Amino acid sequence: MIRIPIYILIIALVFIAPVTRVDVGALRPVEVVALHQENGEMILQTDTGDLGRGADVELALRDMKQKTPAVIYLDTAKYLLVDINVQHDAEALRGYLKSNVKVALFCDSIDLKYAGMYLDVQDDLMAFKDWKPGVLVTVLTSEKYF
Repeated sequence: MIRIPIYILIIALVFIAPVTRVDVGALRPVEVVALHQENGEMILQTDTGDLGRGADVELALRDMKQKTPAVIYLDTAKYLLVDINVQHDAEALRGYLKSNVKVALFCDSIDLKYAGMYLDVQDDLMAFKDWKPGVLVTVLTSEKYF
């Protein structure tokens, strides 16, 4: 008999718990995330055209989220492109991207929209959970998809 009031209390708590609501229309699903460095600043870009700059990866991500009018939704990211020179900095993204995101390196400027289409047909990409800085994975250059 004591279980019924406990169940009622649990159900009531579920309905009054504070929840941050997000309009689905305000979400900006990301497929490709790219990390590189320019003039000593970390640059984080997405295939949706969003860009963030900062002294480190976390600050670049915060900057990108503040500048974007929509909510950056990194859970939909399929690919992480890392500049060869900032591989160790990419470790900071482990808490923000899913572990099954596929990793590729790049060494010159690339168009992220085309990179996503190219990467969709690649079978040899390593998952972020298995990748470590210095491990050679697919390297993209601009001529690979033009």
